[in-house]
Amino acid sequence: MSLISHTHAQRYRDYYARTEIASRPNRWQQTIEILAHAIGAESVLDYGCGGAVSLGRYMDMDVRNYDPGLPEHAAEPEPADIVVCLDVLEHIETDTEQDVIRHLESLALKALFITVSCQESQSKKLPDGTPWHSHVRPQEYWRQVFAGYQEIACTDDRNQFICMRLT
Repeated sequence: MSLISHTHAQRYRDYYARTEIASRPNRWQQTIEILAHAIGAESVLDYGCGGAVSLGRYMDMDVRNYDPGLPEHAAEPEPADIVVCLDVLEHIETDTEQDVIRHLESLALKALFITVSCQESQSKKLPDGTPWHSHVRPQEYWRQVFAGYQEIACTDDRNQFICMRLT
């Protein structure tokens, strides 16, 4: 299973080494807390947590951080009741997509919650000039990839695809 190449991981390590990330509550935190309460979840895995690790700082639950691109969060995670993948899939390499999705699904004990940006980042690039969003696809693409998941309507002006699946 290939989740991230050495080259791509290095790009993100370089980015986070040079960029101070302000920690702030995640806009999906309340939704995740409501879901957790509804299904009796006790643990959350923040898959692709990046440098902010904001869910773990602001949620009153067992939140584990995982990001295969960052050594401090790259250890193979234990499954969790809820796996959240928030604005991550637009950053992966195209040839790793299926492995990443299978990995996500294998770690979710009760639910999987996914948000994906469907637009290029207008302001961010990685230190080597690579686009910040390297795997941008339209909503219809993600709708087909996650057929069988419950799609959640995005009610703001962000071009996102949002879905979840109870296991």
